[in-house]
Amino acid sequence: MRSSTSVRVGLSSLGFPFTSRTGVVDHAFRRPGPERRSSIYTSIDMYGAVAIEDDATLLFSEQLSVNVALAAYSREYENATDLLQHVENVSVRWRPIDTIDIVPFWIRSDVYDDEIGPVYAPAGNFAPPTPGRNFTGPQGATYEGTAINYSVLSDVVVSDGCMLRGGLFRSLFDDKQDFANLMQGVTPEGDVARHTLIADPASKIASTSGELRSTHRFATGDVAHFIHASLSLSRPRI
Repeated sequence: MRSSTSVRVGLSSLGFPFTSRTGVVDHAFRRPGPERRSSIYTSIDMYGAVAIEDDATLLFSEQLSVNVALAAYSREYENATDLLQHVENVSVRWRPIDTIDIVPFWIRSDVYDDEIGPVYAPAGNFAPPTPGRNFTGPQGATYEGTAINYSVLSDVVVSDGCMLRGGLFRSLFDDKQDFANLMQGVTPEGDVARHTLIADPASKIASTSGELRSTHRFATGDVAHFIHASLSLSRPRI
């Protein structure tokens, strides 16, 4: 989905529209095309985690291209917890004319049997001992959920000095089950005074958001000027 990610803080954020004092995290969306390509990636790490990813771009014409990506993960972590995950993504780029670029996309991620590792709270002002590679907690304390995002981006070049950019986004997080696994009153020897397991009820959160931006560029001598006007909306719903 992303072609690059950059963090703009301080002087590096100059010239970026609508900056923030804390900086801007700039994600560049990877648009399908302009060439047909296909790639497969596999990996395995020292803990036995396995990843398989397949990414392909299909060209139907100079105006239409489609990217399809599939991924499956069997993750293993240092504290001996594990999970299963699969991700699907489809994005389309349609350019009916040279000055209009429309990119709808859809992505879904499903997580299963994500074992919830413990959070250690020491009994005093000291660091708890480093836990070994073993899972501490009941086997049924797992997270399971789905995340879905479907959106459309559009760029319209109105003239040499004017561009309209817009985006409409719909996001959904469906947490079917989740837990908190707490080890409280941990002694320097690793003994636990109280083991608390908190079960969260199923929850579903959705939001709709969008933005329309107009950018005008003009020059006076050797100096270029940019004027940005933006209209945004957001509607979260639980």
